[in-house]
Amino acid sequence: MSTLQQIQEDIRNRFKLKPAWTDLADTEMVGQMSDLLGALFHETLVEVESARQDAFLTTATSRAAVLAHAADRGYRPPRPKPPGGIVSIGNGSTTESITIPESFQLLDNDGMSYLTEEAVAIPPSSSSNVRVQHLSTEQLNLNGNGTAYQEKEISDWQLVDVHVEILDPAGVNEDVEFVEDFWNSSADDWVAQLIYGVDDRWRIRFGNGEFGRMPMLADIIIVNLTKCDPNHRLLQNQKLYPVNAVTDSNGQTIALTVKVIKSIEGGVWRATTERIREEAKYWRNQARRLVWASDYELLLKTELPELGFVKVWGESEQEAQDKQIDYRNVNTVFVSAYSTTNNTDLSLRILDVLQAAPHPVSIQYQYVESLPEGFSLLIKGALPTGISELQLKTDLTNLLLTYYGKNSASRRDVFLEAEAYELILQSKILETTYDQQTKKRFEFKVIDGVRRASYLQGFVYLEQIEFDIDNY
Repeated sequence: MSTLQQIQEDIRNRFKLKPAWTDLADTEMVGQMSDLLGALFHETLVEVESARQDAFLTTATSRAAVLAHAADRGYRPPRPKPPGGIVSIGNGSTTESITIPESFQLLDNDGMSYLTEEAVAIPPSSSSNVRVQHLSTEQLNLNGNGTAYQEKEISDWQLVDVHVEILDPAGVNEDVEFVEDFWNSSADDWVAQLIYGVDDRWRIRFGNGEFGRMPMLADIIIVNLTKCDPNHRLLQNQKLYPVNAVTDSNGQTIALTVKVIKSIEGGVWRATTERIREEAKYWRNQARRLVWASDYELLLKTELPELGFVKVWGESEQEAQDKQIDYRNVNTVFVSAYSTTNNTDLSLRILDVLQAAPHPVSIQYQYVESLPEGFSLLIKGALPTGISELQLKTDLTNLLLTYYGKNSASRRDVFLEAEAYELILQSKILETTYDQQTKKRFEFKVIDGVRRASYLQGFVYLEQIEFDIDNY
């Protein structure tokens, strides 16, 4: 009997114990009253239990509750990463070279926006390739209200980047700096905090006039937003169209032909509720103190969630690998990483994140290029009854690439045959309605490469699978 049914039954029994209701206890009217009251009591109990659980981060059930706990700790979820790809831009002029600037906007047939990641020069009657990201821009003009700690809602969870300026009544623009807190800001500083609410929306919060200036009624807050849809994808050979014209030395518009040559994809979704819960637990202790390797790795994975591999080590580990002592390693933190989406200028992005975090002035950071180490796997076994060999190979390949693929966000650091076999058993790929026993005749063997990284900056990944499947 369910909890609801038990409550309803208890209510009916209570009616039977009342002398005035004895003759009516089994009537339809009392039954309906019991059902209604029982449902109300049950709903109340559920709400009370939900509130009790949501009062603690470890047992919170709703995303809003987890976000509220995270905000209380000063934690902000990582923002989504935009899909990216490569386009070819053709110069229609036969006489003049052109330069396509960085953040040059392109549109597809559906009006979706893309921005170039860098400037590119294109000779006459030629074409050049350039990386683009699916990004859209938006500008908000908001008014101050002259109150302390005023907040302005600026975007939903799709926010990638934001830049804020204040336009005062005299027509002067001043940049607003984002800070973790206002304590080190004066009454003349234009500073703001970036906060994330329980409704999955971003806000900016200004100071109280003593610690950080307050925007007044006559001040205009100019917010420039960059957003993306991480799930968006545009395939090869699709045409794009420039938003702004490119002109020659005579002011004549030059025709541009733009085509996708590498699919625009690979965006990273917003942080899941479980990720926010786990990271928020340790945020107070770790986010502002880079002491252990795990502190650095947590910071980098939070700011750059597309990292499939990140490793941080110090002087002693580096010298043990080099087999020699080097005084230049003193107070050096070494870091290596690999992005599952875009490794262009990854070292600069890594170092920017580390330099922006509080750290002792004596510490220096050194980026080391990651060293992917592929391995080949042999899978031997018998074909289970009721499944084609092609389907079996496809299913096994897809599953193993999920856990050991080079560009998988779920890649495991070490390959163990027993662990891989257990993952496949749990997936039930080797089981069919007609065959539950053939799975016992499968084995996995590394035939080339290594199971674990050979170097501090190395990581292993599944490069090739060979099959030896018997059809009996």
